Amino acid sequence: MRRQWLSTMVSVHYHIAPELAPLNSRLGETPPVAALVVLTYDHALTLNEEIRLIWGASWNLAKVLFLFIRYVTPAAMVILLATETQTTISFEITCRLDPMFFLATYGLTEGATSLLVLLRVHAIWGREQKVLITMGSALAMIMTFFTITYVEVGMTIIDVPGEDPIYCYGVNDFVTKFVFTSFVLTLAFDVIALVLMLLRAVMHHRARQIREPLLQRFYAYGVGYSAGLILLRVFLFIGDARLDLVVFKIAMHFVRCLSVTLTTRMYLSIRSMRTYQDWAAATDVKPRGGAEVTGDSTEMSVISISRRHCVPPV
Repeated sequence: MRRQWLSTMVSVHYHIAPELAPLNSRLGETPPVAALVVLTYDHALTLNEEIRLIWGASWNLAKVLFLFIRYVTPAAMVILLATETQTTISFEITCRLDPMFFLATYGLTEGATSLLVLLRVHAIWGREQKVLITMGSALAMIMTFFTITYVEVGMTIIDVPGEDPIYCYGVNDFVTKFVFTSFVLTLAFDVIALVLMLLRAVMHHRARQIREPLLQRFYAYGVGYSAGLILLRVFLFIGDARLDLVVFKIAMHFVRCLSVTLTTRMYLSIRSMRTYQDWAAATDVKPRGGAEVTGDSTEMSVISISRRHCVPPV
């Protein structure tokens, strides 16, 4: 079984020259610290909105997901940094705990973030079942592959010589293929979300409703979020293809940081404009001003969200 180096992020084929180990160790710690600073700063900026809009709201799935990714993500990053820099636990145990803890927290927070995206797109499409089935199936496949990968990493992790917990373990080819597949599926999920939001935006534009305040905010954050995350994942693939550890680690940490930041900001923005009048007016795809509906304009002009679902779930 051929050995392959594994960073704290995920199993990839990175080879680190001994003379570069001190430099790579410092570079390995820089991205998570920078991402944590960005995440903490954004939390501080939006804490007042969170207290006003979230803490007193009734409990539902979206609120649980929001609070989970909001606080578990930075806590996990702090614990990961502490694990890699501490000297109390033996080096061998640290080498085992480090990748398993990262993969577990990364998978859970990314899964919760993707589920919030699914709820957002599902709502703007009037809760159409086809949208739920399409995106739900993609998310289920992602989590299935991730679970298999996590189990395989725990069973096949290989101890390799090293002086830093970041570079002291490896895995086999089978795990690497599963990781790559999960990356592809995650990218596909983000592309599907972006395409569905763009299609819905076109429908609202043709119905002359694209300037509704709620929709403007929704598409500004939603489309921008999906496009930005897709670019980050492409950046991640470039680092993987070039065997560039620095590029790969920066992309992985900032994918998690920015996905949480943008998703929570989107949630807070919609919660601040969640009155029935705003939501109902912004989600009925009907021409304004008494304009005549023609076959060329849209045959889906009757799509709307019912009264009992007037409050967006994200």
